[in-house]
Amino acid sequence: RAPPSAPLAGAAMASVATARASDELSSALARLAREASSGASRRRSGAGVNGAPQCASGLDIVGQVIAGSRDTCSLVRTVDADLGRVAEGADAQDSEAQAGELQALPMTEALRGVEADLLRAVISARHGYRLADVCVPSDFLVDALELVLSNGGVGDGWDEVMNRRIKDTWQTRDPSLIWCDDKFAQVKETERLCGQQLHLPILAHALVGDKAAETAACQAATALVARGEPFVVKPRHGANSRHVFLWPEPCVDEEAAVQESIRVALNGEDPSWRRECWQLSQVPRGVILQ
Repeated sequence: RAPPSAPLAGAAMASVATARASDELSSALARLAREASSGASRRRSGAGVNGAPQCASGLDIVGQVIAGSRDTCSLVRTVDADLGRVAEGADAQDSEAQAGELQALPMTEALRGVEADLLRAVISARHGYRLADVCVPSDFLVDALELVLSNGGVGDGWDEVMNRRIKDTWQTRDPSLIWCDDKFAQVKETERLCGQQLHLPILAHALVGDKAAETAACQAATALVARGEPFVVKPRHGANSRHVFLWPEPCVDEEAAVQESIRVALNGEDPSWRRECWQLSQVPRGVILQ
């Protein structure tokens, strides 16, 4: 079980197990799967970040007040629910949910769903699944993850592990992962890898300095406004929701503001971007309408 000071322990388990296929760790994970299935995992761990409940795998979920209750949390699934069922008899209420679906679940069921999804990834990794070389944690990162698993309570906080991961990207500087932070390239690459389109379609795109593309993006925005179609303007090279503009019900009176949002997204900067991974710093600057 992960202590409250180690909210990334679940991810650490996944990475270390994938890299080293530890039999001892796998036995512990299988035991946790059985407990999750039987309901034995119902909140035996302490409080997480900001007092949020913490699941046995160490991942924090912050509950939201829905219909006057703190026993429910809202979340968006990242994989189909049936892909996360790793323990026989699992009775989570989200068993039919699809990827991308917004759900409101009892906290215990949401946490068990997170555990099941994580455990499936770890268990699958032990049976013939080989990580691409670029995804194998470096020795520096494995040391950081094992520090979390040691339950020492020192250097294993979420922010400390995150900073080590970011530092690792600046040390390795692997260009094959740039697409993960490229808001334009990730759309087609994800579709290629998954065999289906999972992102919202890109309506227009322009790189900084490509005047023809910039003009076309502005014209596309004008047409969307005229039709009253909802869209988002965001930087191709951005992060942390900076310079992202939502236009859920655009109208002609907002035309000037829409055009200004394109200019800001194209040229915007934010100090937080300089503290992110190396790959983000290498993404071509541009704007996306989606």
